[in-house]
Amino acid sequence: MITKEENIAISEEALDYIARMGDGSMRDAVSLLDQCASYDFQQEISYEDALKVLGAVDTAVFSDMISALRHKNIQAVMENIATVLEQGKELSQYVSDLLSYFRNMMLAKSVKNLQGLVDLSEENKNRLLKDAESMPMEEILRGIRLFSELLQQFRYANQKRVLLETCLMKLAYPETEGTADALQQRMQELEEGLRKGVRIVEGASVLGGGKNVSENPVETEQEKTVKLPQAQFEDYQELKKNWAVVPSYFPQPMRGALVKSRIYPGKDKKSMLIIPMDDVSRNILSSNNSLEEVLKEKYRIEYHFHIGAAEQRERSTRYISDEELEKIDMPIEITDN
Repeated sequence: MITKEENIAISEEALDYIARMGDGSMRDAVSLLDQCASYDFQQEISYEDALKVLGAVDTAVFSDMISALRHKNIQAVMENIATVLEQGKELSQYVSDLLSYFRNMMLAKSVKNLQGLVDLSEENKNRLLKDAESMPMEEILRGIRLFSELLQQFRYANQKRVLLETCLMKLAYPETEGTADALQQRMQELEEGLRKGVRIVEGASVLGGGKNVSENPVETEQEKTVKLPQAQFEDYQELKKNWAVVPSYFPQPMRGALVKSRIYPGKDKKSMLIIPMDDVSRNILSSNNSLEEVLKEKYRIEYHFHIGAAEQRERSTRYISDEELEKIDMPIEITDN
């Protein structure tokens, strides 16, 4: 055996990990063993040592992403992506690693013993177990599907960051997808929120961090539920899904004004309402008539916008369509928009 011939002290766990990393190639496995042996360890090479030497991914960045998605904190999601790019990581590799992390969470919820199934340090394994506990299996499986599809899209894409941001937006807001698993997740969120009396903010800007209304009761109004026509509801969901990237289509100062604005369905049941956070942003938006034209070109949807008065607080409003309302087996008080 090579380890005995070369007098390399190494644990069985570390050897198994090196063999898996070699992916069936003896030459690659020996090369990885040499990398580990080149370090001056005081005792034998442990499993933890092998993970460190061979550059196992620090899962903290993935754990932060899971937390941001669970809290619908889109600000934190975007900052996570920015941090990854600043570290020089390629987005395809990042998504591949994120997909693997979701796979590991799936296993953590399915099996009792993860030994030999995931290659993580004890610290990272404990973090994985907590993340898996916080996320329903349905949401994990939807994430695996979305990231798998995204990796296929990356093969021919020039704007990988935009695709990634859109994918994460879909994962945070299942109502932006029309698939069966997304609808199931959305229904679970609505029913759970109604049972617990949790206020669900649907009209807030996606750049606002997706915070629950109860965290800032002074800055928000009393929560209400508004029913929308199906067509307006679908247009609003599509616009909200893409709102995080809309400002990037415009130069300053229009870009800054859009970032400081929130979107809501219009009271006329057809148009969209833009609410800026200050009067300066309102003046900029009012003097620029290109938004409707740009979005029509980008998304093939004819939006009609009205600019409302500046507001600092977020509206605590949950929007629901006629069709979605019929599927919720609970009494809900409906008010006018």
